[in-house]
Amino acid sequence: MIGKKNKAAFLFLIIITIFIGSTSKVIAKDPEFLLDIDTLNLQKGKSTNLMLTLKNAQGAKLSQINGLENFDVLSSNQSTSTQIINGDISYQTDIRYIIMPKSTGKFTLEGIVEYKGKAYQTNLLNINVSEAKDLPQEEVSDLFVKTIISDNEVYLGQKVILAYELYSRYNIE
Repeated sequence: MIGKKNKAAFLFLIIITIFIGSTSKVIAKDPEFLLDIDTLNLQKGKSTNLMLTLKNAQGAKLSQINGLENFDVLSSNQSTSTQIINGDISYQTDIRYIIMPKSTGKFTLEGIVEYKGKAYQTNLLNINVSEAKDLPQEEVSDLFVKTIISDNEVYLGQKVILAYELYSRYNIE
């Protein structure tokens, strides 16, 4: 009698486990490929940040960024993150560039990403590059502060003397 109750309880647990396991959802999200930049209006000789984001595309590879030949790539880095929230898994890879335009004009940037044997295109970025604006001449200030340090080479833990000299256009008596 006890054996039959144990078998029935065991069978009930198996059925409940299968039922719960089959109703839990594991939904694969659609991959997204986004290209973003700090500003679309650049000045020649000024750098900006460009970022390519690959969402829910684990294993995707950047093939190229069309139009990047018009810019100097000063640096690049990559970060990857995985999030699991209530059983929902999402992946994101960010590829960041610091770029500087080589010349003035209008340029278009578009990323090409390879994922599962297919080539995907990102959004287009239409960038306008103008000549660098001349900075206005600094006005002569009434005050000037000069900083003086006792040693030219300072080592960790070394004591130094830091002095400030204040200059004024006006005679202070």
